[in-house]
Amino acid sequence: ASSERHSGLGHVGARTIGAAGSFILCYNTLVGPGLLELPHTVQAAGWLPVLLALGVVCVISALSVTFFCDAIERYPAGRRFEYCDLFGHVWGKRAFRWVMLPFALCNLSQAITAIVATAQVTDQLLLFMFDRTYALQVFPRVRILSWTEEECQYFSHCTPFKAVPEAEMEVPTVLTLGYVLCALALAPLGSLSLDDNIKFQTFAFVVQLFLMAEFSLHFWDSAQHVEAPLRVVGDSYADVMGVAIFNFALCMCIPSWMNEKKPAVSVNKTIWGSMAAATFSYALIGVLGARSSVHTNDNMLTALGQPHMPALTRLCAFLFGAIIIGFGVPVSCLVIRYNLQLSNTLSSTGATLVATVAPWVLSWPLYQGHAALNVISYAGMVVNGLVNMLLPLALALSVADPSAFGLRKSMQLEAPSTVRPLPSSLERFRSMLIRAALALTLPAIVAATAIKTVSQISGS
Repeated sequence: ASSERHSGLGHVGARTIGAAGSFILCYNTLVGPGLLELPHTVQAAGWLPVLLALGVVCVISALSVTFFCDAIERYPAGRRFEYCDLFGHVWGKRAFRWVMLPFALCNLSQAITAIVATAQVTDQLLLFMFDRTYALQVFPRVRILSWTEEECQYFSHCTPFKAVPEAEMEVPTVLTLGYVLCALALAPLGSLSLDDNIKFQTFAFVVQLFLMAEFSLHFWDSAQHVEAPLRVVGDSYADVMGVAIFNFALCMCIPSWMNEKKPAVSVNKTIWGSMAAATFSYALIGVLGARSSVHTNDNMLTALGQPHMPALTRLCAFLFGAIIIGFGVPVSCLVIRYNLQLSNTLSSTGATLVATVAPWVLSWPLYQGHAALNVISYAGMVVNGLVNMLLPLALALSVADPSAFGLRKSMQLEAPSTVRPLPSSLERFRSMLIRAALALTLPAIVAATAIKTVSQISGS
């Protein structure tokens, strides 16, 4: 791929991301909203099934990503490529269009749900710090609203401006102060390049280490007052595989990173290192969080942000939502822009408007949790496994064994690869191992997606 930097609106980056930035980007992409469900999952299923599932999925996911990286390296040199370009090159232009649909839907749904969650937490942070937050109501009538923490007594889980009690519980459409602050801080980052975003990812990574340390200490202290031991094996396993699979979704940003990492950065060290670190983080927070309470909430931030919690813990819970989840939004937006812009599907300006501006315009009417937000979230979840695991594995199989999909020419002949997903002694088994990974992940993803969707619909 070319290392030339394109300047102007919606520019793309040069090959400047080093080893530390590469690790941080991959770790931040992995460890985000999925972390919040783990204490509840560990408590329900027991620590042994969850840790086994995390370990197995970590190994399969790391192999899948490195197989995908190997296929990327074999892409013809001389021009920039992105996720959808790879499939168009191997499977034809029609495949490019079909892959673009789930790819864009998955990224857009992640961006929209993260924007809404970040804005809500930012308003909660404003409540915590200043005892009040504000919003502009635009429907059913235009007016300025304020919201105090006392008004949370109307709701089991306090989302500011969820409803207005004095208006007979009507649900207005509001533009909140938290939403405006998030848009001003995060929306411009989506028009930057990935390498320009690394400094912001580094900031989020440092903050996340501090927040996870505080959560761990809080969980450890709380566990001293819980008499019931954490079960080795529980009695509810429905969410185990889904939580494990969706916590290792990494492939969507991998082509963009491959384009902008320094040539000397090791793919294998970056992928396996970030996967191992993420697995350790999941295990630490999952086990300590499950041990800290007799009955854990399915979203640990909801519990940690309650008024009876210590002030520092509440502040950290709000900061996790505002910063850690929030800084994932620009990455989702910019990879959509890269794919639209560099494939010449849209101009640079058009791609920036669609990928960077549209998610924020679409998100603000959904702030109060309308049914449309649930539909977007479910749709993104359905295509997540397809985009992050199944399609990359299928592409890798096309490279290893072109006859598997009836291809006449192997991409393997066009460019050498420096990625070594397997030891030399196992290289002859590459095609068989990829087929085995597909055979394992396809039913697991289908089952996990179905269970997770049904449970969320029944609980909503």
